[in-house]
Amino acid sequence: DVFNLEGEATLTNSNLAGNSAREGGAFFNDARNSQFFRGGSSVSLVNCFISGNRAEKGGGFSNSPADPLLAIQAAYETVRITDSLLTRNSATEGGGFYNLGFVQLVTSGIVGNNALRGGGLFTSSGGLEQDWNVPSVTLIGSTIRGNRARDGGGIFNDLTVMILQDSTVADNVATGNGGGILNNSRVSLANTTLA
Repeated sequence: DVFNLEGEATLTNSNLAGNSAREGGAFFNDARNSQFFRGGSSVSLVNCFISGNRAEKGGGFSNSPADPLLAIQAAYETVRITDSLLTRNSATEGGGFYNLGFVQLVTSGIVGNNALRGGGLFTSSGGLEQDWNVPSVTLIGSTIRGNRARDGGGIFNDLTVMILQDSTVADNVATGNGGGILNNSRVSLANTTLA
């Protein structure tokens, strides 16, 4: 798997498959103390395939600050995923993607992943205060489909701001609450399908 510590990482036309880790089965982005020393970490994935990975948090991908007490830290963890697919990954939280920072998914898919919470995507502020004018998760032209969890089959959103634009959340399953989206915060939908 890939571990990005306080750095900049760009992956293009790449396949990350069959990996396992405690956090971030295929990719773990960690911006420990980067707001003080390196100006933040950033990740760009373009046309990547992330499949069959396992972890406790973020079977496919984890975007997570090392010290949850540093509230400002999350603002420096920027991840942009474009024209990519996260599929058949599994975790306790965030089967496809686990997020405590800032992420944009553009024309990408989180499909057929499994978790206890957030089958496709788990996103949280980690209990920290957030700027409610700044979205933590933005989906543009993207699909969350066919994921499974106990709670939040497609998306589990806890205390973060999400924007879904021209996107689809469909055919996800929760055995508990929130088949498509379990929301404990603020979600804005524009031209988005929930089915």
